[in-house]
Amino acid sequence: MIMDLPTRTPPDILRGFRIGITSDRRSADLIAALERRGAEVLHAPALIIAPHDQDETLLDETRRLLAAQPEVVLITTGYGMRRWLEVADAAGLGAELIATLESARIFARGPKAHGAVRAAGLLDAQTSDLQTTASLVDAVDASGLRGRRIAIQLHGYTDEVALFRLAELSDCVATVTPYRWLQPNSQDRLPRLIRAACQRQIQALTFTSAPAAAAILDIAASLGLRREFVQALSDYVTSAAVGPVTAEPLREAGIEPLVPDRYRLGALIRLVSDELTRRHIQRFRCHEVIIVARSSGFSGRAPDLPRTEFPGSTAGTSIERLGRLPPRARRLSAG
Repeated sequence: MIMDLPTRTPPDILRGFRIGITSDRRSADLIAALERRGAEVLHAPALIIAPHDQDETLLDETRRLLAAQPEVVLITTGYGMRRWLEVADAAGLGAELIATLESARIFARGPKAHGAVRAAGLLDAQTSDLQTTASLVDAVDASGLRGRRIAIQLHGYTDEVALFRLAELSDCVATVTPYRWLQPNSQDRLPRLIRAACQRQIQALTFTSAPAAAAILDIAASLGLRREFVQALSDYVTSAAVGPVTAEPLREAGIEPLVPDRYRLGALIRLVSDELTRRHIQRFRCHEVIIVARSSGFSGRAPDLPRTEFPGSTAGTSIERLGRLPPRARRLSAG
């Protein structure tokens, strides 16, 4: 027998759900939004962004790019564009960089990258409809720009496929990486999150970057849990990616994550909230009841439920197991 739960509205729509977050940048915003809706959040960043004191590599790349004077520039992320300009400006290279970009043909991957370009006063930028780096390379090729000097702003890791294709279009390809991914200082939280997913101790897992999605799959493999992890994210744990680029490593692994229509954090939160309240329900199995989400009461009285623990997590309960119940307790009323 299966009963659908009545729809809840904020602020407690996610009360009783446990959600894993794998992001570093803007993780505080994501955590706060989910906790305001009542969720218990487990935060285990798969990768972190290198601190600002490691920007010398970025400045070296910028100087080489300025010397090359690219005729075509590909901007892949809004955050990367903003950080690049901030670091260049602090080093006294801001004006020269803007002048170089003004003289180039700019291609921006999606509205956030396009917005950052416009915010810098660079108004003539072509936006990719598909919002992928591959589509930017396609646009350069379709625009008849073979043989031009090309520069590309990478987003946290080296996109070997994109660089190979650009090398086929030009003999001069400069790269700049405004932020780089590093392993987090705490090496134990991510394995615990992976095991929690495999043991069905969380109901959702969110991803906001492709490198982080790839990293968590690699960690699962190193733990000997990749198959179980992929299976968990394919049937029980709701996986959600902020956009198609982030989703790509998951899809390659056989996981089909949720992706919002608008590739924004707010849209991701709403999508996860809607999916969890729709998908996770109270289930009866013989005389044993497994509460997979939300709190419940019996005959109008909320019972004390045992908790499953995740070291370092915020307070809350997500997966609760009740023992055998007398017949009169089989009827649940949503709390």
